[in-house]
Amino acid sequence: MLLIRLAPLCGIFGIGSKALDILSKLSSGNTYRFYNIIIDTLMNLNLDILKEIKDRLIPIDLYNFARTCKRINKLITMRDIEKSTIDEINRRLSAIFDENFQGFKAVLQNSNAAVVGEFVTQCILGEYWDTNAIAIHLDDDELNHLFDRRTTV
Repeated sequence: MLLIRLAPLCGIFGIGSKALDILSKLSSGNTYRFYNIIIDTLMNLNLDILKEIKDRLIPIDLYNFARTCKRINKLITMRDIEKSTIDEINRRLSAIFDENFQGFKAVLQNSNAAVVGEFVTQCILGEYWDTNAIAIHLDDDELNHLFDRRTTV
């Protein structure tokens, strides 16, 4: 799955023929040879290209990408995975709330609230489940403050 998501990026950076070669080796069933081709390709990629790929991957793919070889593992930190998770959450919330997204974010920040639960899990795993619930954690004190008549949100 990771390779299928990486293939378009390879085309962007002018290494499309390598991506096609890798994908064709995958379909041939020669797993050991396929693995060696991937490692050789990753070891020869420019650091700027690796950083660009890193910035475009969703959390689960970023985690799996970090596991491909020692060079990539040193490049990708837990902070990168956290950033990728936050970016994916923001991307999905933006798609849901559209022009109201910035207002929704402001309310979350002003009330010390956090999006939690299965929505976050879906973002990390790159999945879309049938449930469309977004759970929000909010302290009782903050909830009372939000609905105080003197408070304007």
